[in-house]
Amino acid sequence: TFGVSALILPKLSNVATALWEARSAFGSHGAITAFATLAAMAMALVMALIVTPLAATFKLADAAMTPIIVSGQALPKVVLIPLLFLIVDSVVLPGIIVGALIAFFPVYISLRYSIDTIPRGLLHLAKVWGYSRKRTVISIGLPYAVPIAIGTLRLAWIYAMIGVISAELLHPVKGLGFLMDQAYNRLDGASFYAAVLVCLVLAVGGWSIAAAIDRWTRISWRVSLPVETWSNRSRSAWGS
Repeated sequence: TFGVSALILPKLSNVATALWEARSAFGSHGAITAFATLAAMAMALVMALIVTPLAATFKLADAAMTPIIVSGQALPKVVLIPLLFLIVDSVVLPGIIVGALIAFFPVYISLRYSIDTIPRGLLHLAKVWGYSRKRTVISIGLPYAVPIAIGTLRLAWIYAMIGVISAELLHPVKGLGFLMDQAYNRLDGASFYAAVLVCLVLAVGGWSIAAAIDRWTRISWRVSLPVETWSNRSRSAWGS
């Protein structure tokens, strides 16, 4: 193709043939990668929902955790992955952990920004009602930030998938990274790009599902957001 070796740039027909002939392997290993990515994304979201309120509520916790979070994100994951495989007696779990660590950062930043930018009117209302900083974060900050967190699922899916496939490539046993490694070692360019194509389909599919969840959440949350109900009730009490 264009005078380039088939190993570097195989024909699309050869890629399609390789994909069809090994469809069972691509399906089973793709399911493993999808499961690990979903687990990593869920883990990142749970960690962000735990860490963010702590950092937003307690200044000491914020000062202690911020350097750890930033340095953990900057740490090259290729250094961490081999250590995880030595420590954790699992084929899939290290990839889930790495994916969660990579996906955690954008979710945390989005949550923290949304809490730090709560409208002053709501904060003033919480102060009038005698809410402590902790209760303000839990009762107002988190409900206000949850739609933002759901919105970051699209980014979290992509980042988590990067971590999972990186782990599969460095320790090729299962998953799409394993199929890429096997094809590369066999000098089979068609099978390699077929695995890449499955990765792209998985990425776009996960992004689309997360976007649909985001749209549904924003509509339903706008109706049932506790902050809005509480604010309306408060305005009624003040006679406005």
